[in-house]
Amino acid sequence: MLSVDAPSFRADVIAQTVDGTQRFVDILPIDFRDNVLTDVDAYEPPAEDSEDEPAATPGGSLPVKVTSFEGAKGLSAQHVFIAGLHDYELPRNPGAIEDLEICKFVVGLTRTRKKCTLLYTRNFAGGWKSPSSFISWIDKARLEHIKVDAVYWKKTSGQGGQ
Repeated sequence: MLSVDAPSFRADVIAQTVDGTQRFVDILPIDFRDNVLTDVDAYEPPAEDSEDEPAATPGGSLPVKVTSFEGAKGLSAQHVFIAGLHDYELPRNPGAIEDLEICKFVVGLTRTRKKCTLLYTRNFAGGWKSPSSFISWIDKARLEHIKVDAVYWKKTSGQGGQ
């Protein structure tokens, strides 16, 4: 709560508990502690059968949020798709990967609660592309490769004689 509310006494309270001789709860101002306890008592956990899925819109479709890596900070979703994972895009230079690029990739991966799908293409607008070096950092046992081509579309549309 100190991190979220950031009260003016936060640093002092933390400093006083570092040596372990004083209990955190004994140092907190009583009104702050009582407000936190009131919030805890009022908390209603979500129903157990809830999957935290967003409600469908009036038209019956589920909302989709499209955002940048920076815009995704603090968000989460059941399913996350990271598109455009190519060398010379993310990372811009696979031979000299920057910390910020690693952070962006990690932010993207960690937004998901169920499944994260990484998307890349081999050929885009007549130019050949290589998958991002970041994909090779993931344990192969955690990856499922799906090649989407004419054969895939025929198979999934029921025309390929399953």
